[in-house]
Amino acid sequence: MTEYTLRENTPLKYHKFFWYVGLPLGFVQNLCNLIVYDYSYPQIIMVPEVSFIVLETVFQACCFYGFFKWTPYSWYSAMCYWGCSSLYWLYILSLSWLYIPWYLPEALGYFLGVFSVSVLSARYYMKRRRLFFPPDSPFLADPPASVGPGPTDGSYIPESPAALQRRFCHHCGKEVPLDSAFCHFCGTKLEKL
Repeated sequence: MTEYTLRENTPLKYHKFFWYVGLPLGFVQNLCNLIVYDYSYPQIIMVPEVSFIVLETVFQACCFYGFFKWTPYSWYSAMCYWGCSSLYWLYILSLSWLYIPWYLPEALGYFLGVFSVSVLSARYYMKRRRLFFPPDSPFLADPPASVGPGPTDGSYIPESPAALQRRFCHHCGKEVPLDSAFCHFCGTKLEKL
């Protein structure tokens, strides 16, 4: 799966549509659902349903706000939002199967639609994960086994001045030339010396 690392080279049409249209409309829809909800249902049905709606609304708000600065929590909020939406419609589908059989085909259609969009959107954002996390983020990849010569506990003291002239990528831990602006292995931008 191709991962995008630079916003300039990344197609973001769906992201902008989701950010400027999908999230605000979903937020307004959830608020309207909470306002017009029939709270006379039995608590066993009402509490989980209202909880799902509130969770979706919170994830939408966090996602919308976080997209302005491309924060990691906005990426996580988007993933949680799609998971919550799928679980919500799975819950509605199970309620329909148990209590409202005439609503079952419609609930199944909603569930399949929401689940499909959720899977495709999650895949879309998985490819763009690096746009939301700084290059040195521990959430992007496993930490390197070694960030340089010697033990990684900080007790290594180089024995010769030549050892001080070595440079390592802060992302993948591989040795790079001293004058490099980018790591030749993983493409991470390196700080100037």
